[in-house]
Parts: sequence; structure tokens; C-alpha cells
Amino acid sequence: MQERQTMLAWMSVCMVLSYLPWYSFSAVVNDISREFALTAGDVGAIIAAFQAGYVIVVPQTGWLADRAGAKQVVLGATVLTAVFSTGAALFTYDKSSILLLRLLTGCAAGAIYAPGMALLANWFPPRERGNALGSYTAALTVASAGGYFIAGPLSAAYGWRFGMLCTGLPAFLAALIIWRWVKEKPLPALAYDGARPAPGGGWGGPAVITAAYMGHMWELYAFWGWLGPFLVACAAAAGFSSSLAIRWGGLWAAWITLAGAPAVWLLGRVADRLGRIRTI
Repeated sequence: MQERQTMLAWMSVCMVLSYLPWYSFSAVVNDISREFALTAGDVGAIIAAFQAGYVIVVPQTGWLADRAGAKQVVLGATVLTAVFSTGAALFTYDKSSILLLRLLTGCAAGAIYAPGMALLANWFPPRERGNALGSYTAALTVASAGGYFIAGPLSAAYGWRFGMLCTGLPAFLAALIIWRWVKEKPLPALAYDGARPAPGGGWGGPAVITAAYMGHMWELYAFWGWLGPFLVACAAAAGFSSSLAIRWGGLWAAWITLAGAPAVWLLGRVADRLGRIRTI
């Protein structure tokens, strides 16, 4: 039991550290837009490029984890996330370079979450799995807020490159933790959790739940990605200076995003008691 909880703690910490770059661009987009004369369309394309990279890679991660091991995939993806996200802060010189580096960051980040859930699922029996995966997903939400918390105020004080750099460097620490302390442990046998088998099996159930998840994420990622720029624009329209607008817009976006983390964790616990379908 203690070993499982330790593994969950390490993986959750690594999730926070490695996913801080997710919305770092959104947190500093106003400064970048001024420097490179980006239009609203350019900003949308860069945000979409990150998401596209994530989507392109995610379907391949299960196949790769089955062959190379979930830990190896998560470790490699975390290292690449650190490299590309810090590269976006250090080597961006026009809109094409930031688009490319954000695309590569999205590709790398896409190979962390799903294999990480698979790794954790093998550590926990079905009756405890909702709590574990809920905690891991809550860590993702904390990381999404953390990008705004860190990059926004630091960008206002020291420039956007420093703000983005400070969200990318922690991913190197996450890679070190995964390499040193995280390990895989497939369970020899899974205890029956009382769920009834789906009649007929097949692809019907997975197709329905995937479609529902797509509808949910259609809203969520658009909201998280544009929330920071929107609030910064609101602050600027209300008369804040540029630096104060970036700082306060980023902080408000962070708090609003962070508000979702407790629900993810609590509903994971509820799912262990009431069942997955009923909770969904």
C-alpha cells in the first residue's frame, strides 16, 4: 500500500513539473505578439499547433508503451518536452519558429499522460484506481494553472523568454525523478471489481465514450488556451498597464483553471464507490 502511494505521489509531482509548459505560451502571448507582430490568426494557429501535436502522438503511445514499456515512453517524452519547451524560450526568432517549437512540445507532451495513466493503473487494483487516476489528472489541472501562475508574473517582470523558460526547466527535474524513482509493476492478477461485463463487447462502448470525451475536450482546451489572453485583454481594456495586465490576467486565469483540480480528484474517489459509468 505504501509503495503504491509513493508511486502515485512521484507520478503526480512529475505530471505537474512536466506539464507546466502547456499554457506558458498563452500566459505570455501578448508580449510575443508585440515582438513578432502576430495577428489573432497567428496566435490561434500556434495554440492549435500545440494541440495538434498532442493529438497526433497520443494514438501511438499505447502501441509504443506495450513494446518499450510505459516508464520508458514517459521518461523519453518528458525529456523531449523539457528540450522543446526551453527551446521555445531560447531560440524563437519569428512566428514560424515559435509555431514549430510549440508543435514539437505538444508532440512530446502527448506521450506523457496516457502512458502515465497506464503505468499507474498497473499499480492499483480496480477499487483504488479511480482515486489514483483522479489524482494524476488533478495534477495535470494544477500544471495547467501553474503555467499561468509562473509565466504570467515573470513575463511581466523580466520578459516573456524568462517566463517561458521557468516553465520548461522543471520538466528536466521531472525526467530525473522518473528515471531514478518511478518503476513499473504490472499486477499479477486484478481483483474482480463487481462490474458487469458489457453485453456483446466490441467497439461500441469505446467509440461512445471517446466521442463524449472529444465533446468535453473541445470545450475545455479552447477555454484553457484562450482564457489567459482574454483576461489580459480585459485588464488592458480596463486601463491596466501592459505589464500589470499580463500579470493580473495570468493570475486570474491560473486561479480559475486551478478551481477544477479538486473536482477531478473527488470524482475519481466517487467512481471507486459508485462505479465509472454512473459517475460519468
